Amino acid sequence: MISWRWIVVCSVLVSGCTPHATVADLAATAVVRGCWPGNTVPPAQITTPYAQCPPAPGETAKPWPTPLPPAAPFPTMVAFNRPSTSMLDSVMQLPDAILHLDAAAHPLTGEPVVAAIASPLMTDGSPHVYVRVRHNQFWGDVQSIDLGESSLYKHRFLSVAVTVDGSGVITVAWGASRQPTIGLWASTSRDSGITWSPPTLVLSNVYGVLDMTSTLDGRILLLALARDPLEPVLLQRDLENQWSAPEVVPVPSAWYGSSGAIALVDADTSNPRVVVAITAGKDAPATVFLASRHADSPSQWQIGQRSVVVSGEGLLGRVRIVVASSGTAGGDGQGVVAISFAFFDAPSLYTLASTDSGVTWGNIGQIHTEASDSAPYGAVAYDALAHRLVVVWTCCEDAQWGGKPATHYAAWANPADQEWYPHARDVPVISGAVSAADTVFAQAPNSSFAWLIWKEQGGGVVARAVDLNHIIPDNQYPLPTTMPTATQVQP
Repeated sequence: MISWRWIVVCSVLVSGCTPHATVADLAATAVVRGCWPGNTVPPAQITTPYAQCPPAPGETAKPWPTPLPPAAPFPTMVAFNRPSTSMLDSVMQLPDAILHLDAAAHPLTGEPVVAAIASPLMTDGSPHVYVRVRHNQFWGDVQSIDLGESSLYKHRFLSVAVTVDGSGVITVAWGASRQPTIGLWASTSRDSGITWSPPTLVLSNVYGVLDMTSTLDGRILLLALARDPLEPVLLQRDLENQWSAPEVVPVPSAWYGSSGAIALVDADTSNPRVVVAITAGKDAPATVFLASRHADSPSQWQIGQRSVVVSGEGLLGRVRIVVASSGTAGGDGQGVVAISFAFFDAPSLYTLASTDSGVTWGNIGQIHTEASDSAPYGAVAYDALAHRLVVVWTCCEDAQWGGKPATHYAAWANPADQEWYPHARDVPVISGAVSAADTVFAQAPNSSFAWLIWKEQGGGVVARAVDLNHIIPDNQYPLPTTMPTATQVQP
């Protein structure tokens, strides 16, 4: 009911009866003008991107609340339902024996892509490249992508590598193809593995691809092993999808069975570095070469090496690599790079780590699997929150062709000293492996979880997501600190 007193007042003071503007009126005006009207601030319950309008002549602007800091221009990881430790996923179950396995993770979501080469051992069939992609928490179909001239044939030099850029574009490289090309080929998918581009010849006369990595914006670095002369070479693909001429990585020794890995560390800083690890031939027994250079300085390589004291021919292999950027905009050169590799003639897994973006390296760390009689398969991951490395390896029989018991063991270490814990490494990790062989981690940079992916029973590929804090003890993580919160106080 309207009060009669208000009607009387309005009848006397008609000019003073204009009602106060409501919050809705102010908001509507702000939308039109692009700022809040009048010399007022919006009510506390209103959240708006608009600034305050300039004060009218003769008015003094009232203090405006301090704005919240802007969001990061590019996220380190997108929001998604983190899988934590997942149930076992059967990624592939092929009728032929798997000869080579690789995997990579989407750098923003952490979801994995798995690539494998499988070949019939007892019949005249041809080997093929198989790929499967996990997208939006579901695995897609298994695809075979080596077609036409890019198809493989039976020989000892079969290899595959996969990488994913920041837009989710997947690139797979494989080799070597049939005579006379003996080539290295690549194919790309831009729709999470549903369709693939026609294979492109990257390089001829090669033994195969050793490893591959990519930047967030889509550039690719590929490490291959050329045949004549026998030497590791680096190829780069630019944003126009053009491959560069091969650049020789000038290590003193290599052989047709050399294993290698490549990483780009501090890629988002002003000092990005390319890091390469290559195992040597018989003329440099039990040696791994460590090459690095600035990403924008071709051919200016810095070459180092580390050797282990072993008996026998001293051939090393099964190199895996992990990298974590320092995460500083200025590029302080404190990125972590770590590799794992095996000695073929003994049941030992070795590790190397650098905490200055691959410029210098620490001493070799050794994990001796006393219960095993064969060289283990291993992989390394990094937990940026704890600043700790995690290594996983297989034990205790060689299950390359299946039918023999082999599961996973794990240890953790500070990358600065590589003292691996626990010292008594005789308790297996509950990975679900029964007859595990080739093993790889697929991990997004600076993520605290990784996908553990391995060959199971000779012809299958199995994967599960693993929280690294299930392996690293709680006391290795920093204690929580009180974080300042942004507040807005109305005048």
